[in-house]
Amino acid sequence: MGAIILILLGGGVWYGAKSKKLATTETKIEEFTGNLKEAMAKNLPMKCEWSQDKNSGASYVKGKNIYVETMVEGKKGYMISKDNCTWTWGDQMPQGIKFCAEPTKDEGAQNITEQPEAGTFKTEGVDWKMEYKCSPAFFGDEKFNLPSEVKFNDIAEMMKGFQQAIPK
Repeated sequence: MGAIILILLGGGVWYGAKSKKLATTETKIEEFTGNLKEAMAKNLPMKCEWSQDKNSGASYVKGKNIYVETMVEGKKGYMISKDNCTWTWGDQMPQGIKFCAEPTKDEGAQNITEQPEAGTFKTEGVDWKMEYKCSPAFFGDEKFNLPSEVKFNDIAEMMKGFQQAIPK
């Protein structure tokens, strides 16, 4: 009876060690260091983090959708990009900004070879060329829902008003 218990215990330890090794190997394969474009290309829910001096950020990527949280110069900022539009806001900003790009010809296709101008996003702590440490993450599409307490000003609407105000 004691031999059977030892065999069962030994088998359990062996199986546990093997499972842990497999899980570690699988995690290593899916983790990578790269830019956001590469993370988007994986078409998996990913959490990508960066840190530089006292600034840091985390981006949650799922296909073409991105949710970003940053801490830049002591200020928290946020961004959601989906459906050809981007919304940005911060903890110290009661209003956010919305801007949309014109849809491409093949709107339904995932065109991730193009990336937005870096300057626009760098102000929000997003640098498309920066190296991020990315790993698979579990989150749903609700991650890309806009906060109800923030009012967003549409840049396109603001520009229409500005253009109408200019005398011809």
